[in-house]
Amino acid sequence: MFLFETLVGKPRPLPSAPPAPPVTEPRVLLAWAEHCVECAAPACFSTCDLYDPTPAGKCRRFEGGIQRAPNGAADILFKRWGKLEAQGNAVLWNSTELQRREARLARLARISNRVGLWLTRLSGQPRWATAIEALHKRINRGLQAQETRHFPNTLILDTINHPRPYSSRPRSRQLRLRTARGRSARRSTD
Repeated sequence: MFLFETLVGKPRPLPSAPPAPPVTEPRVLLAWAEHCVECAAPACFSTCDLYDPTPAGKCRRFEGGIQRAPNGAADILFKRWGKLEAQGNAVLWNSTELQRREARLARLARISNRVGLWLTRLSGQPRWATAIEALHKRINRGLQAQETRHFPNTLILDTINHPRPYSSRPRSRQLRLRTARGRSARRSTD
C-alpha cells in the first residue's frame, strides 16, 4: 500500500498505463512512503535548499506526493534526492485478506490525517500530523515479532518509467534492497 494521504494540490494528468494484474499469491504488508536519499531530518529542514514541507511538516521529495493511478497503482514523479521506501516484514497474508486490511488502513489514514493536521494546528505539536506513519511502524514491528512458518522468497516490483513532462527521455532508476539483520525477532518454525 502507498501513503496516498500526502497528495498535495490538484492531481496531475497521468499517462495511460495497463491495468494492474490481479494478485492471488500470498504477500506481505508494506507501507511505501516518500523519503530523501540525503535525509538528516529534522535538522536538514532549516539547512537544505531542497526542503519543501508536506502538510505534516516533513520534506516533500515527490512532485505533488504519491498520486493514485486509475489502475490502482501509484504514480510518482521523483524530485532530486527522492526515494520510495518501505520497512518490511516476513509475514505472508492471503491476498484477499491483505486487500481488506489495506483498504481499512487507507480509510483510517484519510481520517487520521485530517484529524492529525487539525490537532497539529490546534496544539502546535507536529507529532499529530504523522500519527498514521507511527501506526504503520507499530503494525510492522508487531508483524516482525511474529513467528512465521513460511517466508517470502520473491519480490515483484512492476514499474513503468514514463518520460518526465519536460523531457523526452525516461529517467534512470536504481533499486536497492537491504535486510536489517537482527531487527526481526521472527524465526522459522519449519
